[in-house]
Amino acid sequence: MKTTLLLKQMDIAVQIICLLSPVAFTVLTNNSDYLIAIYFAVGVTQIISCFANKLYLDDTLRSNRRKAYEITLLITIIIGLIIGGGLFISPAFGGGVYVYLIALLFVSPFLAIWYGYISFAETSYIKKLANRKMYV
Repeated sequence: MKTTLLLKQMDIAVQIICLLSPVAFTVLTNNSDYLIAIYFAVGVTQIISCFANKLYLDDTLRSNRRKAYEITLLITIIIGLIIGGGLFISPAFGGGVYVYLIALLFVSPFLAIWYGYISFAETSYIKKLANRKMYV
């Protein structure tokens, strides 16, 4: 249990670092162009975290919210693959790609906040279990 708790705490720490690193780099270089890196840093980190938690986190420790998030993420990825794959069929799908990317620009922060909340809630639950020594 202590190992699971440590891994979940490291997961949250990495997410926070990936959120703050582009901000710090922007402040240090005085160039706001680097702020867009937040989307990629947090997004990639959370997707990797989501897959790792899906594979390795015990089902009894997984939040129901995580399952809803995974379905939402899967649908989002499938839509992107369909639209992206459509470019090979017809250039008319190019407009769909722009719409998809613009939608992601606005939806991604909500997905990131949702995933951060899920991770924090699961970590708190695991910490309670570890402190109570209820989980063997």
